[in-house]
Amino acid sequence: MTTLKSQLFGLALLLGSTIALDAQGVSAPFEKIVINTEAEKEVIETSANYEISKHIEANLKYPIQVEEFDLTGTSLVKFKLNKEGEITSKAIITSMGALFDNAIMNAVKDLEKVSPVYKNGVANAYAIVVPVKFEIKK
Repeated sequence: MTTLKSQLFGLALLLGSTIALDAQGVSAPFEKIVINTEAEKEVIETSANYEISKHIEANLKYPIQVEEFDLTGTSLVKFKLNKEGEITSKAIITSMGALFDNAIMNAVKDLEKVSPVYKNGVANAYAIVVPVKFEIKK
């Protein structure tokens, strides 16, 4: 059974804060924490979104430092593409915390190009927002 003290420590580690914990002898059942549930409503609309999502799914690793806390949720990542489909920038716009942000950026570090985005038959520069869902696969 996970103690409240270790739960709080894990949450502090996740959020990157420095706090003092003093929960001596306190023990309680751990409840799953869900972060950013609204982000799950994003819709994948282009083949570029699909390609990015599949790449992330194949390369994303749940942060081992917080596995015991069973944190789930969704972050949003914005990708800017030029008209050739080359990724010119990547940024986290809705975060679950530093450990999860790092996991996302590691998953997409080698992703440089996807299918161009066409509007009215013409390739365009485009910004894509992709939801990244975290959950422990059991």
